[in-house]
Amino acid sequence: IWQFVRSNRSRGLHLGQHFIDIFKQKGKLLLTEADAVQLVSDGKRVTAVICRDRSGRDITVRANEFVLACGCVEASRLLLLNQSSCAELLAPVEQW
Repeated sequence: IWQFVRSNRSRGLHLGQHFIDIFKQKGKLLLTEADAVQLVSDGKRVTAVICRDRSGRDITVRANEFVLACGCVEASRLLLLNQSSCAELLAPVEQW
């Protein structure tokens, strides 16, 4: 049994309701029901993330900054999946 959030609330946490106003600001985008499938690099940084929606359509999201906040297993999967195309972005273990 996995329990990620301990709460006295009877319902789950709906973080989207708390942060929706941030994404209503000009220049902000909230993409839902899509998976990140590929990182695009210029050799120094991630310049875009390719996402796939439920219909199978690919959407390219370009930004100056990205936050990889999808949980340990999913973050590891995404980084390992892109290891060959973005190897320069992943620090070798001896540098840690």
